[in-house]
Amino acid sequence: MLPLGDAVAALKQEEIAEGAAAAHSVARVEAPEAEAAADAPLGSAPPKGATKPRAAKPEAAKAESERADRAKPTAPAAKARDARELARDMLDPSLYRVGPRNTIEIQSDETFALIAKWAGTTPGRLRALNKLSRKENRGPGETLRVDLTKQSARKFESERIAYHQELRNDFFESFEIAGTEQRVVRKGDTLHSLTKGKRRVPTWLLNHYNPDVDFDALKPGKRVTIPRVEKKDS
Repeated sequence: MLPLGDAVAALKQEEIAEGAAAAHSVARVEAPEAEAAADAPLGSAPPKGATKPRAAKPEAAKAESERADRAKPTAPAAKARDARELARDMLDPSLYRVGPRNTIEIQSDETFALIAKWAGTTPGRLRALNKLSRKENRGPGETLRVDLTKQSARKFESERIAYHQELRNDFFESFEIAGTEQRVVRKGDTLHSLTKGKRRVPTWLLNHYNPDVDFDALKPGKRVTIPRVEKKDS
């Protein structure tokens, strides 16, 4: 007969062994189901007892679809965006830079009053700086010196470019270019005669299509491109 202490120890060992065997038995029952789920081919039904993935609620799917539709640009918004992009393409910022000794080349649609405003000065000061009388003027293509003592060159350029960009934005909101025509300048032709009978074409638009043409001094035989402008459908 075993001593009392040895008997108690043997009894505890038997209880531990029985508990391990029970746990191993449970694991063997659960393991086949997990293995079956892992080995099941794609598209097959899940094994019995497996948890099915939750399907998206109809309300959530509908809300997601509505958000996607709202993110899509509407036709008017897309047209407005295209017009703005075209307007940007029609503007060359290099034409509006300040040159050496604070000189600029006057562009179409610019006046002494506008140039003075961008420079933070007065038309009279511009005339005095360029030694011009009150009756003298300078037009597109001519050089003008500006007084930038109260305004930085960068700020002057920024306001000047913004003005010309706005002209283009306004134009392309209402009109579109339907095509172009080639014309050969004849003796006596002017900018007005070349565009007579057509919807008014802005000078900046003509200059864009004819960067090497001086419309203030047209020469016979010169070929020019005239854009065909049409009003957009409302």
